[in-house]
Amino acid sequence: VLSVSSLSAQVEELLKPVGESDVLLRFTHYQVLPLNRSLRYELARNWLQPERDEVTERVEVQQYMKQTYDLIDRIFGQPLMPAYPFHVLMILQASEAKIPLNLNAASHGFGFFYSALVTVSLKGFFPDLKPGTDQAYLSFLAYSMVKRRERSLSIDEMGQVHEEHFHRFKIQLTMSNLLEGFSKAKILRVDAAEICFSQTIQYCYFLAYYLAAN
Repeated sequence: VLSVSSLSAQVEELLKPVGESDVLLRFTHYQVLPLNRSLRYELARNWLQPERDEVTERVEVQQYMKQTYDLIDRIFGQPLMPAYPFHVLMILQASEAKIPLNLNAASHGFGFFYSALVTVSLKGFFPDLKPGTDQAYLSFLAYSMVKRRERSLSIDEMGQVHEEHFHRFKIQLTMSNLLEGFSKAKILRVDAAEICFSQTIQYCYFLAYYLAAN
């Protein structure tokens, strides 16, 4: 059995009255630690360096690895950004997929990583859209839910939001294509009865996205 919790969970167990269950204290506890610079480079090298036969290809790989090392240093060189393995891998994946990262937002902490994760998850679903259009649409949807005091919408209500988006931004989009892509990306949950964000954190993220941009 694998259980994930914060350090406070152990403290709460220790503070329980004598006789109550202390099952969590009997678990073996491990802590995920941030990677130092050497280990960050090692992880990046294992992720990026494929088997190459041509010298020219090896040179290109070395140049790309240097650019990636510089990117990692720029992001994780700040004390507010812990270099946990998951975070480093997320940046490597985004870099490899050629997804632009807003490095000015790196000082914002974990929101930066979540933004990168959302961008990676949406990549490839809407190749014909201008970059950022998909996230802007989702942010308008989240804000529209707030205005309606609803956390989910019917198909008819979704159609009304779609029309409102067109009249405000003058961008012609196909609602069915958007809903299909957002559903496959696991951003929205879409069925015959309702449409809603798959997770509360996604709803909050896109609402904050809208409020920051408007």
